[in-house]
Amino acid sequence: MRQRMGSSAMSVSTEPCPCCHGTGTRRNMEWQALQVMREIYRLMRRGGGGDTLTHKVSPELAIYLLNQKRQRLRELEEQFQKTVLILPE
Repeated sequence: MRQRMGSSAMSVSTEPCPCCHGTGTRRNMEWQALQVMREIYRLMRRGGGGDTLTHKVSPELAIYLLNQKRQRLRELEEQFQKTVLILPE
């Protein structure tokens, strides 16, 4: 029988919820950012919609994306010749 070593996938990809003071969990910023990046890539691949792709996210996630994923966003803009606009809701 194999013994599990390390953390579970759920514990690595979640963080305590600030609204309920840790009694529940939510996906962490990195996981949320990766989901948004996948969605942006999918929308850009599909094409259409003009020269700008606007994506609305929480203010906290918008800051994270613009600070931590800026280079990847630029790469997508260059690859698809579109501007990505991240807006806080």
